[in-house]
Amino acid sequence: MLARRQSLASPELAVRGVSSVFGNTGLDEASAILAEAVRRFGPPDLPVAVGAAVAGAPSEATTAMARALEDGPLTIAALGPLTNVASLLLLHPELRERVAEVVCVAGRRPGQLFRVGERQPRPFRDFNFELDPAAMAVVLDAGVPLTFAPWEASRDLWVGDADLRALAAGGAAARWLAGPARDWLDLWVREFGAPGFTPFDAVAVAWLALPGLVRSEPGFAAIEHGPDDRGGDGKKPYLHVRPEGGCAVRYCTGVAPELKEDMLLRISLAGS
Repeated sequence: MLARRQSLASPELAVRGVSSVFGNTGLDEASAILAEAVRRFGPPDLPVAVGAAVAGAPSEATTAMARALEDGPLTIAALGPLTNVASLLLLHPELRERVAEVVCVAGRRPGQLFRVGERQPRPFRDFNFELDPAAMAVVLDAGVPLTFAPWEASRDLWVGDADLRALAAGGAAARWLAGPARDWLDLWVREFGAPGFTPFDAVAVAWLALPGLVRSEPGFAAIEHGPDDRGGDGKKPYLHVRPEGGCAVRYCTGVAPELKEDMLLRISLAGS
């Protein structure tokens, strides 16, 4: 939600619409939270669409994105599983050439573990990818321009206690976000021994609004299977980015120090 507020507070971006997708919660609850956030703090005419439960299923989101693409090329920021994007590409293949870029929060280098603190018992999943690997496969096969804003890039962007106190003293939207963000911070510090939390999605928005503050390099992505890095039995899929082999992508590797101050300032001023 920090990234969604960041995107709406970025004058460099013209947000044409937003849609929900399952992830940290179910599709129905995610849709309700999104609608409430836009009602309270978003532009009054911003379209809000409910997404698909499975890749390939029609939904308000696929209909809205298709109509917008019929008007001209668009960049899609996918801040959750790529279910809606895959559904769009499957249901409207004639619009593929109008997708200027898909920016998603996913991907890793081979062997990379998602650990944020010394007490973390198991590494995080590559959450958005692992919730719907089939959707990512569709997007890779479609050959649309693709940028990964992965966990690796967010490691330079820590939000701590002082940052949340500053948000709590900001505008209405910032105050609304500060409460849930405080719960998230407390969890990371208490359970994982982390110095704060990293707002993964913020790197994706920064890539679009302030690309000069995001480091990136070319790479090649492929879905591969290997032993479960969280200790489970058997194998699981990994979205790996290598120097060669696979689908050509852009891979974000880190951010400039000044990005955090810029991000928090934009969010703090929103709704003032």
